[in-house]
Amino acid sequence: LEEAVASVKAQSYSRWELIVVDDASVPAVALDNREYAGAERVQLVVNQDDHGPSGARNAGIEAATGDVVTFVDDDDLIDPSALGLIAAAFAADTAPECLFVNVEPFGELAEGTLANQTRALRKILGRLGLDADARTGYLALPDKLFEILLDGVPMAFQRVAIKRSALSRVGRYMGRGFEDIEFYFRVALRCRCALLADRVYRWRCSGQSFFTRAESKARLIDASIRIRGGLLELPEVSERADLQRSVQRSLADAYFERAYFAYQDGKGFPWKDFVASCSTGIAWRQASLLGKVLATAVSGRSPEPR
Repeated sequence: LEEAVASVKAQSYSRWELIVVDDASVPAVALDNREYAGAERVQLVVNQDDHGPSGARNAGIEAATGDVVTFVDDDDLIDPSALGLIAAAFAADTAPECLFVNVEPFGELAEGTLANQTRALRKILGRLGLDADARTGYLALPDKLFEILLDGVPMAFQRVAIKRSALSRVGRYMGRGFEDIEFYFRVALRCRCALLADRVYRWRCSGQSFFTRAESKARLIDASIRIRGGLLELPEVSERADLQRSVQRSLADAYFERAYFAYQDGKGFPWKDFVASCSTGIAWRQASLLGKVLATAVSGRSPEPR
């Protein structure tokens, strides 16, 4: 937390305020014991009960007074140029309502994480018809961003700076854990968006990544199914047949992923998930997985290792 706060204080842009949200931490955060004690622009908000990441962000939103709100997790940092670049983007003639902020991983897992995130971001920008090699400046994102993010939400699209006026239209964060990703889908649906290509959000990768843990991977898949089911109920989706089809396809993909993960993990095969994955059509992957499941049942051998 001290490092995160110090990274905000080191900004070249001076017009900022910092809301530190203590989400029922044990031990509690004590600003008066830290070197930034008494800073007029640093405010502590204390949740007496654990509200999770979404509730903590919502508490920060309510306490903030600025025209633009952005977030820094307590184990991450922001580059000294971050707020200045964000402010410049919102001051431009073609200013967005929401700015996604690119990430720079650091820590012992940074190299592999950066390669994965760069590949995912390049793929999205390519599908949007934008410069996939852009390293600086901000890129206006077309309306089809929502549909493309259905295939996956890279970390660069989970770090936002958003105008307060747009938040009333987007709504607040909902759910716990991975389910805060649903917020970014609503942003893509309801805001004029851009991407800050500069990697100014420094994302700590020191062993806490869910990609290395099977239990967290399973929870992510479960959350993905719940999120996509909820997207079908949004008016922007329910009133457009093309968006409904896109979400239903993505939901079928998530059901297939859960079925395949259960097969690889050697658990009882979830036939309901498998059938749901066929709702938008049967492809080779369903036929292949079905063959593997039946072969495993007949032979009694273990499934393929993950």
